[in-house]
Amino acid sequence: EVLAEFQTLCAAASERLSLNLAVGIARFPYLRLDRAAALENAGKALDHALLLPPPRAALFDSVSLNIAADKLFVDGDFFGALEEFKLALLADENNLTARNSLGVCLAQLGRLEQARQHFEQVIAADPKDIMAHFNLGRACQRLGDLKRAREAYRRCLKLDPRHIFSLLRLGTLAERENKPAQAEKFYLQAAELPEGHKLTPRLLARVCLARGRTEQAREYLHLALQANHNDAQAMHLLARLYLDSGEDPQIAEVLARQSSALSPDKEEYWQTLSLALAAQGKDEEARQVELRRA
Repeated sequence: EVLAEFQTLCAAASERLSLNLAVGIARFPYLRLDRAAALENAGKALDHALLLPPPRAALFDSVSLNIAADKLFVDGDFFGALEEFKLALLADENNLTARNSLGVCLAQLGRLEQARQHFEQVIAADPKDIMAHFNLGRACQRLGDLKRAREAYRRCLKLDPRHIFSLLRLGTLAERENKPAQAEKFYLQAAELPEGHKLTPRLLARVCLARGRTEQAREYLHLALQANHNDAQAMHLLARLYLDSGEDPQIAEVLARQSSALSPDKEEYWQTLSLALAAQGKDEEARQVELRRA
């Protein structure tokens, strides 16, 4: 009744005064929340209302908590988001969006087995939830259960044959199993899809290198850097290619410096820089890089 009254108020304000009102309504008692949280909860309901079509009025509920949790997650407050997602499920255990998001949050915190259980619960309730299948695949992959990961990604493709991220994941699994031809097949399929031209060149370069097609790999790496000028791995692979072919250690040095600056935690990038310097007779600089690695 209260919600209906505020919806009527918002509609009247729009019609008579041309005001675009939004109203968030808190309720008390609600769950285990105390009276002091009422104002904050009204604010969360307002955020919820702002996402609705007119008349914009929302009563604080599981969806409001889900939206609040999403904001915390985006801000990097994973523990805060975790508590909000749990409250959202306490308010409505059938909120599959909240359960899926809770799984993602748990995975972000390294609680992969718990995450997997939540994704499985979502799929049991809605077998066509493609994101739950994909998230299950990611969790299984990180847990080392590659068979189940592959099954999950293939289910995604049955639901949507154009699901590019499942194709990419299947490609990386094939690479991991030393099946570059199979990986290339998945990557080429992905390349035909929207955004595929941005996401696949470095991956295709990798399988070309594994299959001994260095010139084609070089072309793909240049495409990767056109799509993303800060692709550190593409820079590194291109630096190695220049270095290993003995073509131009100076270009290899430039690429290696950029890649190691972008990803300073990657030891192999610094090693490539050291080798590029040594190839030019810059032994002291190479030694300094090696000391940094040590």
